[in-house]
Amino acid sequence: AFMPFPLTMASTPGSVTWTMALSPLSSAPALSDTQDGSGNQAFLVEGPVALTIRHSAPGSIAVMFTTAAGSDGLFSDSGPVDQTVRIDAGAGVLTIHSADSWTVVQKRIQ
Repeated sequence: AFMPFPLTMASTPGSVTWTMALSPLSSAPALSDTQDGSGNQAFLVEGPVALTIRHSAPGSIAVMFTTAAGSDGLFSDSGPVDQTVRIDAGAGVLTIHSADSWTVVQKRIQ
């Protein structure tokens, strides 16, 4: 099974109640033309597109694109980022790993 983010659980001694919901990748939201967000998130993307990722915080950000054929680490960086990457033809899941706020601008490529 594919999980776009590592599953981390922590507890303290005593009684802890938690739940976990798993959903099919097809239920992930489609990436909008301008997507603002924060934290770890996943979006459906259909190429070919150019994605400009902006991150102004001092923390780190990592961006991956996963298809049925495998995963591609698009980039990983710390601090302010203004990076454009290309996603060629095909559908997949874009995952963003960051504790901070970020923006992704999507532009269709002809």
